[in-house]
Amino acid sequence: MTSTTTSFGLYVGNTTTSLGVYRGGRGCDVVANPSGDRVTPSTVCWHEGGDVGVGLSAKHHAQRFPKSAVVWGNKSVLGRATSDPSVQSVASVSGVSTAKVLIEGAEAKYQVEIEGANSKCVAPREVLYHILKYMHDIALTHVTSEDEVKTVLTVPWDYTPEQRETVKMCAEKAGFQVLQIISEPAAAAMAYNLGQLDAEETFTTLVYRSGGLSTSCTVLAVNAGFVSVIGHVTKDLVGGQRVTEVMSNFLADEFKRKYKMDPRENKRSLQKLKTHGENVKHVLSTLQTAGCNIESLHEGMDFNAQIARARFENCLSDLMPELLAPIQEVLTQCNMDRDSLQKLILCGGNARVPKIQKAVKDFLPNCQVLASINCDEVFSFGAAVQSSLVQERDYVTQTRCQLKALSANLLYKINDEDAVQVLIPKSCPIPVKKSALLDPGTNSTLVVEFFADMAKSRASLAKLTLAEVTEESRINLSAHFYRDGTLHISLTDKVKGVTEQLHIPPVSSS
Repeated sequence: MTSTTTSFGLYVGNTTTSLGVYRGGRGCDVVANPSGDRVTPSTVCWHEGGDVGVGLSAKHHAQRFPKSAVVWGNKSVLGRATSDPSVQSVASVSGVSTAKVLIEGAEAKYQVEIEGANSKCVAPREVLYHILKYMHDIALTHVTSEDEVKTVLTVPWDYTPEQRETVKMCAEKAGFQVLQIISEPAAAAMAYNLGQLDAEETFTTLVYRSGGLSTSCTVLAVNAGFVSVIGHVTKDLVGGQRVTEVMSNFLADEFKRKYKMDPRENKRSLQKLKTHGENVKHVLSTLQTAGCNIESLHEGMDFNAQIARARFENCLSDLMPELLAPIQEVLTQCNMDRDSLQKLILCGGNARVPKIQKAVKDFLPNCQVLASINCDEVFSFGAAVQSSLVQERDYVTQTRCQLKALSANLLYKINDEDAVQVLIPKSCPIPVKKSALLDPGTNSTLVVEFFADMAKSRASLAKLTLAEVTEESRINLSAHFYRDGTLHISLTDKVKGVTEQLHIPPVSSS
């Protein structure tokens, strides 16, 4: 039995935003915006008269009036002091193709210059609110009532409790019912179901995220269903914007070689170069060649060119060491080497570039690469998976789960003896794994019965039988509660290597 409720997973990045959806019993997916794109630009612009635009239309408006829009960087500025290095980094590159970041006072703000009107100061939380409101309107098309827009939000791993609370307040103001806030590395782990398929698996994973404005690396330790962060490094101003800049400079050099004029000397021409450079970058991430046609790029001259992926990748050679540096830095931080990592998750739009993917894979040749989900949709997809588990957990509680979702002790007894032992106490959160060593005594057959200790009764759950047991046998009893409430129990003779096991579903079918 599963819940039929729809819930969402939301990722708001420095340059893009995406919305994952869980449709009860039908799995998770990422939904498209009104333009048909599954990824929405994290761009907000202001028009004369007070109107606010968000997404692709705002990005197009910013191409003509760049200082009237916050094009990127809001996630790095939100809730941080003006002295924070991330704020300083964003401020250092603002004011040309995006609204200028003012670092006066305790909180950074944007100076938005509206065409035909006076400039105004906008707080980062206002920018976030407009993005979330836009995504809420998209979410409404997938539910039957505004009250049903429930979501799990993702935030950077290093966000403080105050920053998380700010994100939650903005989301609730936009109309979302916030189920939970999780870190981006946790969302990546949820997207690929790390630690949930095998109760015994133990490994380390690197989450490599290369976004529009920064690149971060996080090392996760996965142990019997538990996922913990053991190292994290973020490098600001090393991401997709730098790659776009490389492509734009290549186009400018080609124009200069042909017409003996440098289009970078004109702000409008420079903005056109950045826009088309980004488009070429996206095309070359999937195709071998891309056409670039810019009308009246500079001094009335048009520019037309065909760019091969090989030329693009050659231009990126000087940038690759900076993109790989966070990996070595986080390994040094964790006192690990490359062989200590078993899995690699690629995240962020910049990680879609084939040369970057290949460079990271070559740097970690022994890692299993997890990249089946679109790189810039991993976090929202993982958040949607988490929302499904939260929804199922609530549904299980409402429909009287067989084990009351760990509101009862998990007990066991051996061979019909009177003594009953507690294996997992009722206060334990899930996922949880407990084990115990059993003494078979002189019995040749070991029978273990399991109970749920309810408030007023004791319910028998199941029995496990292990035959041909000897006095030399070392019997290990293991119980593992998964996030969805499923209970896995195993009984293993360590000497003979024989195992008996069973699964108990979270909800009875009656």
